Amino acid sequence: MKNAMLVMLLILGGNAAAYDVTTASVVSNIQWVVSGTTGTEAANNTCTLLKLDASGDWIKGQKFAIYGGLTCTSGQTYGVTGTGFVLSQGGIAMFLSIGSQFYWTCSTNSQLGATCSAVNVATFARVGSPQITLVP
Repeated sequence: MKNAMLVMLLILGGNAAAYDVTTASVVSNIQWVVSGTTGTEAANNTCTLLKLDASGDWIKGQKFAIYGGLTCTSGQTYGVTGTGFVLSQGGIAMFLSIGSQFYWTCSTNSQLGATCSAVNVATFARVGSPQITLVP
């Protein structure tokens, strides 16, 4: 095991020019108002606020990790984790895992608003089209 780690360090050290090490930064308390069908609760319940933090290399990598929560009118809050990246034309693309049963894919416009696709993990069926609007 020690030898394997040493070999890995030597390989990485020998390829230092192939990657760039930077310090990730965190953007906290990003909030989107959610409207429309969310696909995360019964049809008559609505989730209304998506609160996230994002951590990543915003300048060189333009990709980031996402974590936070989705708050619903029933009082339920779903844990949210995911990934995202900055789009070349402005805006961002995100993949969000909502609790353990759903995921959302969203590609925002340059004002960071979007209509997402909500999918049930068990059936891979699209169950909604939540709309998100960034809170300034």
